[in-house]
Amino acid sequence: MRKTALAGLLVMTILFMSSSKASADTLGLIQSDNRPGADLTRLAALAPLTQINTAAIEPELEGLEPVKYKVVAQDSLSKIAETYNTTWQRLFNKNTALAHPDLIKPGDELVIPSPDETLEERNIPEAVRGPAAIKQTTTNSQTRTGYEQTSKTLRGYSSNGYISGYCTWYAKNRRPDLPNSLGNANTWVSRAQAQGIPTGSTPRVGAIGQQGMHVVYVEAVSGETVTVSEMNFRGRGVISSRTVPASYFRYIY
Repeated sequence: MRKTALAGLLVMTILFMSSSKASADTLGLIQSDNRPGADLTRLAALAPLTQINTAAIEPELEGLEPVKYKVVAQDSLSKIAETYNTTWQRLFNKNTALAHPDLIKPGDELVIPSPDETLEERNIPEAVRGPAAIKQTTTNSQTRTGYEQTSKTLRGYSSNGYISGYCTWYAKNRRPDLPNSLGNANTWVSRAQAQGIPTGSTPRVGAIGQQGMHVVYVEAVSGETVTVSEMNFRGRGVISSRTVPASYFRYIY
């Protein structure tokens, strides 16, 4: 038995020495070969000598699940973006199913873009088309589809003529039935009255609220308070929301 083991060991030693000598001889031959095309020959000859199990050293790439957020009542893209340290524009660009950055509703699922993700810029529609673009549920259990119409015919409906990024542009987008001739924010209620558009001091969901040089869109009414969405209250082009006393505004219906 001992003789057999020694014989096997001797054979393995001879094979190893022969392999090492062959490798050294091959390398020497490759290095001394200066013929045209010898570079390719060198690579081909070296391949079997430098085989490495790359599968064993390459890290296994695991697909990361995207961060998702489910919209709740009173949410806006700006509010969500602030939570995730991004911008409402990137949220809108990432979630291509959104027709307009203002048209999100409870239950919508948004994908949060990663900070280093490159996103294609999307155009924002000039106006929310049609009087029944969105159904909203208010905090006092009243429901409203789009906005209340005082007439079967839209009043002066047209594309948005106001400057993008300002409160008047946002208000016109939310109420495309209103004309482009209401002027600066501080003249909206008086000019609406002059054109026969109903106004008043009682808040309604879907009404435009005006106070000084600012106009807002009423999202919800609860007792003596209103929740409004607006643009340019926290910066030009920034959409935000807040809850304030209902008496703070005069309203266009």
